Amino acid sequence: MTYGHRCDLVFRMYDVGHSVPCEFGASEAGAKDEDTEGTKFISENFYKLPRVLKDMLDCLSEKVNLDQRLTSVRSVDFLHSGLACVLIELERPTTYISRIKRHKTIEIGSSISQFNSTVLLALVAIWTCCKIIK
Repeated sequence: MTYGHRCDLVFRMYDVGHSVPCEFGASEAGAKDEDTEGTKFISENFYKLPRVLKDMLDCLSEKVNLDQRLTSVRSVDFLHSGLACVLIELERPTTYISRIKRHKTIEIGSSISQFNSTVLLALVAIWTCCKIIK
């Protein structure tokens, strides 16, 4: 699918007999740890990723031909910046309104003493993403 923006990672599923994949999520990554005031973080978090997720949700709704079940379909995204990540979720409560939900920023500790307590939160975010996709 072409949305006008390129993402670092795209979640997609191929169906048997279909040449066009079903895309339902994306991810962007930054190599260095950037604050929430950084230019790359702001442009990807508030401009690029919401547009990509909205385009994915539009294609999903056309492909699946959803009418009444449109409110149950959501697209997800992870925004990575160094050892921090944010889960972004886009849903459509009505036909013409899209709502973005940004989950709490999760930072994985860089030292061994902080690793155990912080990696559990990251695993919970991944589990939440899997539950949203199903």
